[in-house]
Amino acid sequence: MQFERRKPPRVKCTLTSKFRDPNENSSAVLSSPAIIEDISTSGVRLRLRRFLPLATLLHLKIFLSQDMTLQVQLKPMWISELPKTGEFQIGAEFVDIREVDKKAIQNFIHQILIKENE
Repeated sequence: MQFERRKPPRVKCTLTSKFRDPNENSSAVLSSPAIIEDISTSGVRLRLRRFLPLATLLHLKIFLSQDMTLQVQLKPMWISELPKTGEFQIGAEFVDIREVDKKAIQNFIHQILIKENE
């Protein structure tokens, strides 16, 4: 039996997001696309078109809805290549997430869970 190490619940989703290329300076626009495939209050699993080293600190803009956008920092915990597409999956945890952003993610997760149980 395999036990889940995460405590916060995570939900599957498909969210558009953008991140700043770590090779660009810190004032650069967050323009590289990424798809969030699941989310919890502690982190995300996302899909990118390019490899990023584990030591990279990602700056990510998450589009939770048309009127809710969050900007967060992520620390990659693992990365794997998807051989059929050449894309990469990254599991990452939030770094110093603001309480208001954490609450927005909790509300987003709650709405998904309600829809799943209808």
